[in-house]
Amino acid sequence: MRASRRRDDRGTGRDEPIVVDAASAGQADRLTFDDPAVEAEYRADYYARTLGHIRLSMVLGMSLYALWGLVDWYTVPEAVARTWVIRYALACPVTLAALGLSYTRWFERWMTPALTFVSAVGGFGMVAIVAESGPLGHLQFYAGLILCAMFFCTCPGLGFRATTIIVWADLIAYEAVARLDPTATAEVLLNNTMFLVATNALAMMTSFALERQARADFLHRKIIGEQTAALRAALGEVEARRAEAEHASRTDPLTGLANRRHFFDVAAAAGAREAIILLDVDHFKAINDRFGHAVGDRVLQAIADRIRANVRPGDVACRFGGEEFAVLLPGADLGAAATVGERLRTGIEAAAVETDAGPLGVTVSVGIATEPGPSPSPRADLDALIDRADRALYQAKHHGRNRVRLWHPDDALAQVP
Repeated sequence: MRASRRRDDRGTGRDEPIVVDAASAGQADRLTFDDPAVEAEYRADYYARTLGHIRLSMVLGMSLYALWGLVDWYTVPEAVARTWVIRYALACPVTLAALGLSYTRWFERWMTPALTFVSAVGGFGMVAIVAESGPLGHLQFYAGLILCAMFFCTCPGLGFRATTIIVWADLIAYEAVARLDPTATAEVLLNNTMFLVATNALAMMTSFALERQARADFLHRKIIGEQTAALRAALGEVEARRAEAEHASRTDPLTGLANRRHFFDVAAAAGAREAIILLDVDHFKAINDRFGHAVGDRVLQAIADRIRANVRPGDVACRFGGEEFAVLLPGADLGAAATVGERLRTGIEAAAVETDAGPLGVTVSVGIATEPGPSPSPRADLDALIDRADRALYQAKHHGRNRVRLWHPDDALAQVP
């Protein structure tokens, strides 16, 4: 659904029309929505929003109908027995019954017929009171028809069509009764008729405006609700895309581990004692040369899975480059890092990697370095720490592979290619 117009953002100073759907057009022209589902939704919403007002209207109408019986006693005492029967034995009990029905689950379905019946009884009852009260009825009690018409047009639940039928039916009934009364003068009848015609026209316009406003309010709330839901969905999609992009920016697409950039970001932010483990797949070039890169990729994925399964919570594992992996262990000393490193090495060695070329036994060489305490220059300290772990890894390779090597000051003299 759409609103009626929108502001032109191109600086032309003119508003551009927005397409109005069939439901909006139907509401404006015929007081009904073309879509049955929308019409049903409107009726349910209107009922829920106006039920309290409907009950209050019935209580007020019944109270006025009953209280006006005191006027009967004062102005037409000779007819009060008959008018009271109409008021207290017919109109008020019918209204009270409809009020009781409004507290049941059946009222939503029967609301319009029930209110129409209550209004018809009240209107025709007032016509009967006019007839029973004689000449004074035409002078005084026809005003009750005016009040009835005002009640009909403002009572929620009746609607424009029911109000129109009832007010004009009451006028026709009044004209028929009045012309059968020989005591009613032509001047009085003409005066009352003109007042009732004007009142009925006003009741029709008021009822139309109120129902149209109720439908427009529903339509606007529905538009806002749908646009809000669409906006939330769009924002949710944007947030999901942003999260996906953020995840992709810090994740290696092959292994699902952190990439090198994210690894450095986390390491630089640690700012405390930390250890770094570097792992390199032994003879990985031979695996690629013999079995192809697809098998090589499967080996890397399997090793990544085993790294994830063996590191501590809070450790950060990444694919450092090619067949090399790194694990950052914040707050770890050399002993803890050595334990993790050995667990990684043995875990990878213990189980063959299932590939298209069959199960392959794979081993890794591990180099570990740690630095106690923070450094005035975190990035320089990190680079030095990685360099130490790399030299320890070189020593592990140099001394036979498939082993863990802790950095030692003598490694500083080793040449790492």
